[in-house]
Amino acid sequence: MILATLLPRHPARGQLPGYAAARGFDPRIDVLCLILLSGLPILAGAGGSRAAAAVLRRRRRAGVSPSDSSDAPSRAQQALLTFPTALCAVAAHALLVWTLLVAPLSAGGVTSLALLVGLLAVSLGLVLALGGGRLRDGAVFLGAACAVLPFPFLGRRPAALWLAAGAAALALPIAARLISRLRPEAFLRAVTLAVLLPGSVTALAAAAVLGRPGVADLFEDGHSLLPASEYLRGELPYRDIVPGHGLVADGLLQTASMKLFGDDYRGVRRGEKLFGLFFWPAFYALGYAATGSPAMGFGGLILSSLCFPQYAFPRVIVSLWTLALATYASRAKKPAAWFLCGAALSGNFCVAIDFASYTAVGAAIALWVGRGRRNVHAVFLLLGAVAASAAIAVAFAILGVLRDFAATTFVFIPSLLPVYAQSFPRLPVELGRRSGIDLLRDGTAFLYGFAALSLVLLATLLPAGPRVGHRARAMLPLLGWILAAMLSVVERQHVGYPFFAVPVALVLMLRWLRGGGSSRTPRALASAAALVAVVWLWRPVPLLVAVARAIEDPRLPPQAVAIDDPPRARGALFGQRDARLIRATAEMMRRARFLPGETWLDFDDVAGLYFLFDRDCPIRYYEVPFYESEEAQREVIAAVTRNRRVRAALMSSDYGAIDGIPNSARAPLVAAFLREHFRPFHRDGPVEFWLREDAAEAPLPAP
Repeated sequence: MILATLLPRHPARGQLPGYAAARGFDPRIDVLCLILLSGLPILAGAGGSRAAAAVLRRRRRAGVSPSDSSDAPSRAQQALLTFPTALCAVAAHALLVWTLLVAPLSAGGVTSLALLVGLLAVSLGLVLALGGGRLRDGAVFLGAACAVLPFPFLGRRPAALWLAAGAAALALPIAARLISRLRPEAFLRAVTLAVLLPGSVTALAAAAVLGRPGVADLFEDGHSLLPASEYLRGELPYRDIVPGHGLVADGLLQTASMKLFGDDYRGVRRGEKLFGLFFWPAFYALGYAATGSPAMGFGGLILSSLCFPQYAFPRVIVSLWTLALATYASRAKKPAAWFLCGAALSGNFCVAIDFASYTAVGAAIALWVGRGRRNVHAVFLLLGAVAASAAIAVAFAILGVLRDFAATTFVFIPSLLPVYAQSFPRLPVELGRRSGIDLLRDGTAFLYGFAALSLVLLATLLPAGPRVGHRARAMLPLLGWILAAMLSVVERQHVGYPFFAVPVALVLMLRWLRGGGSSRTPRALASAAALVAVVWLWRPVPLLVAVARAIEDPRLPPQAVAIDDPPRARGALFGQRDARLIRATAEMMRRARFLPGETWLDFDDVAGLYFLFDRDCPIRYYEVPFYESEEAQREVIAAVTRNRRVRAALMSSDYGAIDGIPNSARAPLVAAFLREHFRPFHRDGPVEFWLREDAAEAPLPAP
């Protein structure tokens, strides 16, 4: 990746006037560099794999079998609760109780770190007591504590209720043990594995994040709330509004939220809370599905929570679950799993287009290294994809948007790369004069290093196909996903997107490094030391303290205000920038005497205003960069010309130009059209609205 930043690049002839053209490079060269840097080592590794295969055949003839070639779990691994899983259950239970007790006990002077250590000891003692000294037997009953998992999602409650919920989390396993004559162990084992382990981190994130209203961002939120608003008005996706990231991510999820919970920000937030329940369990599922070990799943989950503490990022959820299904299918040799994986892959392109592409790469690698008959599995994967694609096509055909969906998803959105691409970020110069620890703590540097290591492992192991062994088979699809997600770094320098798979991949990589056998071998000790070092780099103790403070006292952001009018603003807080923009829009509509159904053209990329004021977006695009091409600009001009309900245009706001490129440079034809047919009307600081010439009521006085 670093080499790619050093190669000469020049704008292509006729390149759209976005960030790339202004900075003088062609982002397609970066994509080509990424493909070459990824593909060439793998092709070179194919030659080496042939030599390795010859050595392997000689070893087999000599009676020596490879140590990492079996996928058959041991008898201990076949148990529902192994010793490592029981330890993870203890940790998950302690984390859940800590989430419930940290606020009231911190107010009493108990530090968050001491409380967690104490609760780990309490949970361990409780398990040993319930199991008669046998950890595995007693850990089963911890699943009963899942009854209090919903409590952190209920928002702020009196301290007495938090104490009662924490006490219940400690008492419920005891109650479950007392009624064990009813044979609840099998059910409790399933609950412990499927609910308690991932649910503990989910509840922690909910308690830390959901205790206060979310802060709205009319720019970012507009990408999903504008399409949702249009759908609620009866308009159709792709034909009437373009969901830039994907149908579900940009509008459909928010539409369902407002239908279920209310037509305002409160309803949107409640929907995000509901759908966000699947976010953290996806990381657990990745490790669990890849290895068959709940302990590995929980380890990846905890490491992920250190990397990006948040409640949810909806766009990645389906991608991670599909990747988990692909890794499971590669391990299990079940055609039905490959069929479901193919169906999920097709569905991904209706959720988030970018993450769907990364998932397709990960699934292809999983198929390549998967156990069993690869040709048969490929057929079932294809059948699943075809079946799901046919169902999607029928649904879109009934709506009359099938052609629009295909053109937008597979032609239009990819064509916007020159508009948005920022190229690979360079490492800060000062990092070269800082310690190696500081370098590793820099997110970009760590990702580059991990991506380079992933490429080496893929080039070394991928050519071997199914012969790689079960430990390598578990990690390779995730490494492929990470390398594919480096495209997001090319596009918007989203270093965090590839990082979503890094923690779980790191756990699986260290598992592969450790190998089988004793935990005292040099490889095992090296992998354990590497894991401890990485955890230390991400500073878990300060994060724990910050989370405790967020749970104990969810203070509102400074200078954020609640707004009750327009009604859709209820349920969110707004920063001063957005609050001024809302007031200016309301004043513009009052002065211009807007009638129901009348609207404006947003020429400053603040599509969230359409949602707040429940006004129609007169064009298909929620952002000016979408219509940089001459054809799209003429489409916008034609739409505004024939739509007399477009009485105003938002020309500027506090947000400024995307990437520093003025919209007048991105869409000069539209800018010229607005200058000809609209004139200044209302200004409030940096917010300026123009009114159609034949519609002005009170012209803006000269400054």
